[in-house]
Order: sequence, then C-alpha cells, then structure tokens
Amino acid sequence: MADKTYSWFEPDLEHLINTATGRRLIYVSSAYSGDTKRNTYLAKAYARFVHDCGYVPIVPHLLFPQFLDEKTEREAGIEAALSLLELCDEYWAFGNLTEGMVTEFKASLAMGIPNVPFTVTHLTEDGTEYLGITPSRECDQERFTALTYERKARRALRQANAAFKGGEAK
Repeated sequence: MADKTYSWFEPDLEHLINTATGRRLIYVSSAYSGDTKRNTYLAKAYARFVHDCGYVPIVPHLLFPQFLDEKTEREAGIEAALSLLELCDEYWAFGNLTEGMVTEFKASLAMGIPNVPFTVTHLTEDGTEYLGITPSRECDQERFTALTYERKARRALRQANAAFKGGEAK
C-alpha cells in the first residue's frame, strides 16, 4: 500500500478526526452580566479548566457578545445559546446561578442533559486572587477530585488575571 502524502493544505485529517472523536461537549455556564469584563475572564478560566479536563468547552457568553448587544439582543443570544446547549453532553454551572444561568439550567433539565454544579471559591494569596473549583454534589466528587480541579483552575485563573492586568486576553 502506498504511503499517504499530503500537500501543505491537506493535514492528516484521519489523525485529527480520530483524536476528536469521542470528546464530550461541555456547556459552560457562569455569570456574565454585571462586571462583564471580569466575568469574561472568569469564563475563560472555566473554559480552560474544562479543556484541561479533556473535554470541549462550549461557552456561549464568550461567543455571542462579540456580535450581539447584551442590552438589546439578549433574548436572541439566549435562544442561540440554547441551540448550542442541545448539542452538548453535559451542562456545568460555575458559581451561584444568575437569571440567565437559571434559564440554561431549566433548559438542560428539560432536554435531559446531565448537569454538574460547581462551587467556586475565591482565595487570596499574597495579593493574588486564585480560584477554587469543586463539585457541589457528593456523587460528582467521586468523578472529579477537588485537588486536581483546584490546581488546574488556579493555573487558568492566574493566566486570566495576568491577561486582565495586561489589558488583553491570551
């Protein structure tokens, strides 16, 4: 059998497809309105955390505010987000539920999508803020270890804080 040869514009699609197959899509839900700048950086930290856990993060509130106005097109953004939710394998909620998160949570229940709530704690060490993420339910704690989450979340939030202080996300 002849070896596969690819030109510069033909990556090894078989390898990419095999790598991507089976990765679960995780809908990331967290606060957005209010302090949108800070909440955006926190959402990026949560997305990084989900990615580091081996899943694909779906974070609508990082996507839709890029082209929809929160004040005048909020309903359209929520409708689009729920379309993405329908494609996801699980719904993960980070922190206390806001009005928008409650809508997403109720939709996930109606769609039969398993949900995993996370408790988010903010810790201060030497003037630097860190993030602690632990599953809220005991049954989820068997699946996820808080120590692993906290370590990954701390790294993600450190990166987000560094980008926030620098004025640009990385």
